[in-house]
Amino acid sequence: VEMGYELRCHRPVAYDLTLCTVLGMGVKKLFDQGLKGCIVSTTRTAEIVPIFLKDIEDKDGIIPPRLVNIESEFSQLVLSDMHVLTHLDYKKAKKWLTIPETYDFYRILDWEYTNALLRLDPVKEKG
Repeated sequence: VEMGYELRCHRPVAYDLTLCTVLGMGVKKLFDQGLKGCIVSTTRTAEIVPIFLKDIEDKDGIIPPRLVNIESEFSQLVLSDMHVLTHLDYKKAKKWLTIPETYDFYRILDWEYTNALLRLDPVKEKG
């Protein structure tokens, strides 16, 4: 499971550019093959593979969300290195955003802020 920049609420990195390029090329490839009713996916080796909606939707035609174990080691590594908008940034963010709270990753997920998540030094916070 990869965590794209939308989920990270972060500026895209080189990986995201490569992934978007491969997926874009995949759309053309699957279109040229005449495939319909599918979404483009890719393997770790950048092989383009179609995922047919009929194979992943339930009896009502609804595609269940793909859940990510946020307690896994990989997820924790990604989350521990995220730099996202928090309540500490609202004042500065108002220069660009009318309502910065709507972009607050932890608020969106209803997560609690901690000094570690906010990268606050507990010693400096006391002083």
